[in-house]
Amino acid sequence: MGSPYPSKGFAGTASKSGPMYIVVSRWRPKPGNEQRFEEIGKTMRGLLRQQPGVQFVEAFRPDEGSPEVVAVHFYDDEDAYNRTVAAEDGFFAAKAREFGIEDAAEWLGSDRGSAL
Repeated sequence: MGSPYPSKGFAGTASKSGPMYIVVSRWRPKPGNEQRFEEIGKTMRGLLRQQPGVQFVEAFRPDEGSPEVVAVHFYDDEDAYNRTVAAEDGFFAAKAREFGIEDAAEWLGSDRGSAL
């Protein structure tokens, strides 16, 4: 059975430049903004999936009824992450401002690193 993500090469763990870079971010919707944050998140994930170097983006709630949302991102390498998300003038920052993600939720932090 093939990968459910064949166009982005999800089945591989390394790119030509090195190991895949993985990011796990935690967010908490602000009171009264839960639905808005879910909508923004869905839009943002769809846009991120289209960016060069992005292999996978998905989100989930760690426990039923939990207010927190966990987003998991896989990138070709750390450079792809830095270009797309970490850069203050990068794609993620621009779209986060455009959609007002920080008005709808609080970023609690991220763990990140290269695949082993």
